[in-house]
Amino acid sequence: MTFRNMIFNIWILLAAIAGAQTPLDNLIYNGNSSYINSNGGYSRIGESNKIYVKNIKSGKTKVVYKGVGSLNFIQVSPRGTYVAMAEFIARQHGQPPGRMRHVIVEISTGKILYNVENNVRRMSWKEDETKLAFCVGMYREGGAGFDSEGVRILDIETGNSEFLDVEGYYLHWAEHDNAIYIRGFNRENTELGWSIYRYNPASKDLDITSHKGINFSPSGKYYSAFTVDAARHTLYDAATNRDVTPDWDVPPNLLFWLPDDRLLISGHRRGQRDKVIETVLYDLDTSTELERIDNDSPIHIHSVGGEARVLFGNRTMVYMNKKFERRVQNWRDNLDPVD
Repeated sequence: MTFRNMIFNIWILLAAIAGAQTPLDNLIYNGNSSYINSNGGYSRIGESNKIYVKNIKSGKTKVVYKGVGSLNFIQVSPRGTYVAMAEFIARQHGQPPGRMRHVIVEISTGKILYNVENNVRRMSWKEDETKLAFCVGMYREGGAGFDSEGVRILDIETGNSEFLDVEGYYLHWAEHDNAIYIRGFNRENTELGWSIYRYNPASKDLDITSHKGINFSPSGKYYSAFTVDAARHTLYDAATNRDVTPDWDVPPNLLFWLPDDRLLISGHRRGQRDKVIETVLYDLDTSTELERIDNDSPIHIHSVGGEARVLFGNRTMVYMNKKFERRVQNWRDNLDPVD
């Protein structure tokens, strides 16, 4: 199994639930998740139609959602109150073609808040968890496999939704300005065929920007864009759209924004694709490498209130605060924490 395939197969998601527990008390995952076991192979966790919540303090695990189909595009809300997903219901013999169901579940209770048959792709939460933006369209075989018909913004409390007439394929609800950035098809852009749109939910203005990507840093000072053809991440100054990508010796396969606009990148050292994976913590403001972790790769990161938790493929959990002081926790094959 290649590094890229392993990442695509992993849906480990970290989040929190309301109440007396801290925002990072829970590990949320489903049966598409896999991890490195004690024999060096890959083990699958659970079943692909279930969402599991494991409380790190108590060690108890419970199922908060059980569907009839496989779960995709899973997104835990920023404060860990909800989990949204697209459930693919495969075609059965003599039945209509396969279809997709859009589901939102309250994590603490397992209550299903939203369950609508809808073809959805990509999702992004508003920071206060009151709304969820997602692309809608039709799935098909061949090509991109999805024809976008627009973007919807769902109000979690009322169930009402707002429709944006833009053929979006990727979107990001930015923390710094509360705007939704959408990479969408644009026939008038004859050079690229797509543009980056900015939607202001307060004014209802939808504008085409000069940006080249949608993945903004927490402060909005930078953003990143992934070029599929070149298989590389590029970093830009948001004010000028100037390329500020460092000359890394580890071109990242994965890139995550951490608190205070710092970066976690992971990949192979340049010219050594068959060698070990390296992970680098980087400060873009000062062009400083903060730390390097050899022979490990991050699966997922979740950050709340300036504290981040990074789960690596060897089942090592690293907790980091704003000063990047670290605390490490290891996991057995059964995901029970050990000191």
